[in-house]
Amino acid sequence: MTETKKPQAPERGVKQMCDLAILNLATCHAELRPGSTTKDFLREVMDMVAKHDSPSVVDPIGIIMQFLGAELRAKGVDWVAAQPFGPILVSAAYCVRARANIKSGFNELAWSNMADAMFWCGVANTSKGVGALISEVQTEARAEGEAQAASENAKSGAAARSDAWQPIREFALRYARRPGMKWDSRSHAAEVIAKATMEFCNEQKALADAKAAEIKVEKQKAREAGKAYQGDDKVTRLPNIKPKSFGRTVDGWLKDMPDAVNLFPSSRTLK
Repeated sequence: MTETKKPQAPERGVKQMCDLAILNLATCHAELRPGSTTKDFLREVMDMVAKHDSPSVVDPIGIIMQFLGAELRAKGVDWVAAQPFGPILVSAAYCVRARANIKSGFNELAWSNMADAMFWCGVANTSKGVGALISEVQTEARAEGEAQAASENAKSGAAARSDAWQPIREFALRYARRPGMKWDSRSHAAEVIAKATMEFCNEQKALADAKAAEIKVEKQKAREAGKAYQGDDKVTRLPNIKPKSFGRTVDGWLKDMPDAVNLFPSSRTLK
């Protein structure tokens, strides 16, 4: 009888890809800073990115700006977009996000962020800046994204609520950029993506319910044994979605995407 090979666990696959990306990024970093080792890269770049990255920032320039001091930010968007260190920082940020997604149980989002990490790692290998891959029509949108990022980084009650929605929003935006997807219009994309995103939320709810049930059982076992429960009892739950209005919410997210012009043809361009 032929033994069926089990599929690779999502957590293991993402971690392996992340390790590969980080090794490649360390090589790119050494080209910019001769003599730098992988250990130096982990300390100088990855640790810094993990400390300062905000997953709510999705624009490449906005991601880079998070990690720059005031002096470098003052040089402007065009200068930042042309620097070869930009793609390294963007890829590193997506690696950090993918690892955080796995830890929180968001496996679909982890794979999506890992795909972005590998893409920007490839860009870093070309020694080109982010600006080489962003069209001029997106310049104004990038500036708006930076202002929004600065506002979101000031944590408040509203920001906390926004963070709760971030895994949902990121899933929708990654779905919009899936390779091979062609949209007739933004409204068509919003309809399809809203449905897929609600399915994602239902999946995450089921996973959260299962984890909560498992924790409850383990706590009961600990009580019966006269011991204190030592495990992590935190269960991450996504906000509830209102199906009737969610399509409009997704449409708003798609409208604000920096590359919306390229992804969603307007009715005027359709023949």
